[in-house]
Amino acid sequence: MKIEAQSELFTAGTEGPVAVIRLERNMIRQLVRIEVKKPLFDFLDHAQESGDIRAVLIMGCPEKLSKQELTEFFGSFFQPDRNVTDLARIHNAVGQLIAKIHAMTKFTVHADCGEINSIFFNVSLACDWRIVSDRTVFCYPTLDLGIIPMGAGIFFMGRKLGSSATMRILLSGKDIPAAEALSLGLVDQVTEAENLDAEALACVQRFAEKPLRLVADVKRLLSFGGNDLKSFLDMENRLVMESVQSERFRRRLQKHMDR
Repeated sequence: MKIEAQSELFTAGTEGPVAVIRLERNMIRQLVRIEVKKPLFDFLDHAQESGDIRAVLIMGCPEKLSKQELTEFFGSFFQPDRNVTDLARIHNAVGQLIAKIHAMTKFTVHADCGEINSIFFNVSLACDWRIVSDRTVFCYPTLDLGIIPMGAGIFFMGRKLGSSATMRILLSGKDIPAAEALSLGLVDQVTEAENLDAEALACVQRFAEKPLRLVADVKRLLSFGGNDLKSFLDMENRLVMESVQSERFRRRLQKHMDR
């Protein structure tokens, strides 16, 4: 793949009619930087508008923030030199990325592996098709921290699984291995780790052969209804900020950071 765009956040290029984007490990921290975020958003706009690009493949970085690192990430906002409103900026940036992916009329495929925290998984849920390695585990530390996941995860999971199953998953505190995620319908394909890149590219190329207008129209109709993603993200941000500024959240966070 010839690199056509990149920043500390991603690298991107094309493979025939497919735009390929590879996200980097530090995505969560880097998204708030305009000079880093703008090239990614510009490339997504290019992929959407280009007549030569028929589908988009988003590859997660093999190295992820672990559940403990995500806990420490939240804890960093309560250091003397930080302001908790910085968390709102990150939430807004993550929401912008997810909303942009979700709004694309081109078919989008997300491929990932390893221990995937809720923010990266929510990027995946915004796509049309998800393929993961058999060693993948999805982690939702919502119960440990007592905070809802950022990035519209509840919005997407509720639509896919229904309210009861979504509630059960988020309140269980349990990680979700790849096989279970496949049976639940949270992912669409599981493959061996060493074959992930090749399988993902073959998958997205098959979808790239479908009529563009048909794909766009099906996606529009699937999104039709009263579920407004922007309004959901606005409310999610308000609830997150109310939670993280509570004394109860700080005590819970400290407990897990001290482990």
